[in-house]
Amino acid sequence: MRGFTLIELLVVLVILGIMTTAVALSITTDPGRAVTSDVKRLSLLLEAAMIEAQAGRRQLAWSADAAGYEFWEAESSNERERHWLPLTADERFQSHRFAAGLHLVRLENEGLALPQGALLVFRRGDPPLFRIALESSGKQPGQAETIELRGLPTGRVEILGAAER
Repeated sequence: MRGFTLIELLVVLVILGIMTTAVALSITTDPGRAVTSDVKRLSLLLEAAMIEAQAGRRQLAWSADAAGYEFWEAESSNERERHWLPLTADERFQSHRFAAGLHLVRLENEGLALPQGALLVFRRGDPPLFRIALESSGKQPGQAETIELRGLPTGRVEILGAAER
């Protein structure tokens, strides 16, 4: 009966170690990828809300604080008696927490600064020209990147940032 040599056992252990490392690396989340994904998701949702408002389907608004954002729907179409309700019935526009390390820094609409929590309203007609500044923790401690989303007159949302996502 022949056993395994020491070299054969070492080769098997090295292969198992490499495979374990590969699995561990593929399972761990990359914070940079999560931030990029979150920013792209937000830009697409803002575009979708503007499209719905332009089409006249319903009037939507967006608000955010440092930790996350949510969408709102107008209860009535009368501007004087309008009440805003959190949009919970539509899966796309559910409230969302920002990815770890990402937070709201500044919100502007038509060149005017808005406080955190203020509504960015999407109306029928011209899309709002807004700027949303988000800050992402940098790859090194103490280093932060600013990412900006800008609403364009075409109804598109442009993403500008250090990494030019």
